[in-house]
Amino acid sequence: MIAMLGLLSLGLTAGCKNKKKDDKPQVEKPKVDEDKAKKEAEALGLTKDAWIAYQEGVALLEQEQPDREGAIAKFNAVLETHPEVAEAHYNLAMIYEYQGQKEKARASLEKAREYDPGAAEYKVAMGRVYAETGEFEKAKLLFDEVLARDPSNKEARNNLAVLALKKGDLEKAKEYVITILREDQNNVPALTTLGLIYKEQKNLSLAEYVFSKVIKIDEKNADVYNNLGLVYLLEDDTPKAVAAFKKANQADEGYLESRLNLGSILIEYLDYERANVQFEQALSINPDHCVANLGYGATQYATAKYEEAVKRYTYYIEKCDKEHVSSYERLAKLNEGPLKNPKAALEHYRKLLSLTTEKEKQAQYKAMIQFLESQANQEKPKEPEATDGGDVGDGADGGDAPDGDGGDGSGEEGAEEEVE
Repeated sequence: MIAMLGLLSLGLTAGCKNKKKDDKPQVEKPKVDEDKAKKEAEALGLTKDAWIAYQEGVALLEQEQPDREGAIAKFNAVLETHPEVAEAHYNLAMIYEYQGQKEKARASLEKAREYDPGAAEYKVAMGRVYAETGEFEKAKLLFDEVLARDPSNKEARNNLAVLALKKGDLEKAKEYVITILREDQNNVPALTTLGLIYKEQKNLSLAEYVFSKVIKIDEKNADVYNNLGLVYLLEDDTPKAVAAFKKANQADEGYLESRLNLGSILIEYLDYERANVQFEQALSINPDHCVANLGYGATQYATAKYEEAVKRYTYYIEKCDKEHVSSYERLAKLNEGPLKNPKAALEHYRKLLSLTTEKEKQAQYKAMIQFLESQANQEKPKEPEATDGGDVGDGADGGDAPDGDGGDGSGEEGAEEEVE
């Protein structure tokens, strides 16, 4: 283990400093004393360039608006020459976890633990990943192990509270949290978990009170603003919810959840242009996020960017939910209408027919399948009839059209008008 490099703390309740929206992140590279850098790098078993890259990665994350992508590049640069640096793997995992990229977070944590299996921070972080993927027993074993060795470890105890909350054991969750708050009444992660417990209990006034208290302690905490916004939604106070999600975005431009929540509200109010901005930003944070892709597909559909909409709906059913009825319906309508691809529309309607047991829906899908099949049959070219003189028909000079309707072959346009 490279013990002196230092670790980042980028858990789900970590706060970030604020910065004006129009400002671009400015990073000053750490001022390097060449001799000192060389000595410290040698003491840690690193090259000087790797040591500097690590320090630059940390600096990118500690600025007012963290540059996570830049930090990822720096930590990966360290690992190219020194794959044994457990801290670099761990810091990458913390970034990926914050961005909602669970598989990448897991892979990086496994590497960190491979090189330093005893580190408590890595065990707690891996436990969080297990909890997120529903592997609750594995998560609890790791948290318990950390607490057994260090009963004062508040992070492990708070994560046990979060785990109990996920499992629906609200009393046990509160018990863990109260133990922390007895020792540290301003502990932000524990207070945040307490607010979530009250929210789950539908005690919204207490949840709002606790989250507001956290903001007074840490006014740049994007996660708490987001949770407060969710409480306002449960209270049917949409304007306050929107304001809270916007504050989360301002506190940390790279925070994902508030953008998804704000985008969903804007779609509900048919404000597709502004919703599009939120989902576009969400995809820049995590291109593989299922909800971000689905939301972006909806805004692209609504703003007549049909090819992009098809791309996002297709991604969602291939990567996220192979039986998502709404996505298949949108794909069917897009191909049936503006994209003029009845063959693809037919495939989607047939898939929809296999996904529903509702009689009314089945009747609708069957009707569309029959209609599209009849149109396809009408558009098939007819076999030419031979004349006594062996000539083939006169259609080429404007007589009979290939589709047999005596006109200009516009049967497809007629089908469109009827569908619309």
